[in-house]
Amino acid sequence: MARDRNTPPIRYTRIELINPETGGKHYRWGADDELVKETVGWLIAGQAFVDEAAGMADFATVLNTELRAGRDVLTYGVPTIDMPEDGVPLVTKDNVTPGSIARSEDHFTWPDGPAILSADYDPRDGNAVLSRDELWRQVVTAVPGYADHDVL
Repeated sequence: MARDRNTPPIRYTRIELINPETGGKHYRWGADDELVKETVGWLIAGQAFVDEAAGMADFATVLNTELRAGRDVLTYGVPTIDMPEDGVPLVTKDNVTPGSIARSEDHFTWPDGPAILSADYDPRDGNAVLSRDELWRQVVTAVPGYADHDVL
């Protein structure tokens, strides 16, 4: 997707999982027909790459077609070091060595320019589930400036 040359790209970090080999959240129906969420794997090792998207539509394409489900995870900050094109090893904080980074505030920061803010919504027990439109209405009522930005 072509972008306006005056608008910098959205930069984010993609992590290829090494240990565990797969990760993320998996959903299944439980014995009582209740949706069960399971978190699979804590990130111990991976390879981090800084990727770019021309805008939110381009980022949506990345999410829907370019990521390997369960093998790639995203971090919306970027590493504080200069990143080689072939990425850098990402390890736990206790295992950082020269040339590697951890997924921590010591090694990541918000990028200059456009960035991704990811949020989720978990309705409280006993309350009605908000529709996407109603949730967005409540968000921009609380933070009106968000209405000026693209959203997926």
